[in-house]
Amino acid sequence: MRFPRIALFLFALTMLIVLPAACSSGAPASLGDVPVFAGAEPADASANYITDAMVTSIEQSIAKQNLASEVSLYRLPEGTQWDAVKQFYTTEINDGWEPVPELTQEAGVINIIGWQRGSGASEQILIAGQAEDPTSGETFLLLGLFSE
Repeated sequence: MRFPRIALFLFALTMLIVLPAACSSGAPASLGDVPVFAGAEPADASANYITDAMVTSIEQSIAKQNLASEVSLYRLPEGTQWDAVKQFYTTEINDGWEPVPELTQEAGVINIIGWQRGSGASEQILIAGQAEDPTSGETFLLLGLFSE
């Protein structure tokens, strides 16, 4: 596992939420507005050490910044590749969301892509990530929405 990469990602996420961003139209989003990858089934983070560490790290980092967060975890169908997940969300996420290259992390075991919209008190960050448990071979989808 490469937890230093997760720490770097969390730092970039925090900085992007705190710093002003380009304006966007539309009401604040909720995680329920974000489509779920086809065939993904809800999963419990605590049932797997990789997902538990990832979700816990994100939630603790966000809590320290007094930010609102919504995090959902799903088990992906067997054989789902990161390129398919990335393409799905790149196509589906629009309505004022702008890609944020600093949130992209492609490290094999954990891959993440992110977007932002709004500014100031209405700024939001959205991430879609895929984590693979090399022991069990299970692959998970993490969706996170973070707001000031």
